[in-house]
Amino acid sequence: MTVGKAVPLEIAVRRGPVSRLMVSYPSTVTHTLPLVLADTPVRLAVADIPPAWLRPGAPIGAGDFLENVNATARQRHKVS
Repeated sequence: MTVGKAVPLEIAVRRGPVSRLMVSYPSTVTHTLPLVLADTPVRLAVADIPPAWLRPGAPIGAGDFLENVNATARQRHKVS
């Protein structure tokens, strides 16, 4: 499936078949996709960001913020 530039991912995945497992890095879709896909067999997994991936000079707390995005998605939406 090709996602158009103007179409949010949440709409695109409802248009046609997707894989049984979608993987996302920390972002808002880790909170919105579980709601959109609730009536489908598709599961969502969130990938943690290793601290080494953060660029030198990244804001203090950036890693903690990204960890929190994933942690709350896992807790609220039962994603893996």
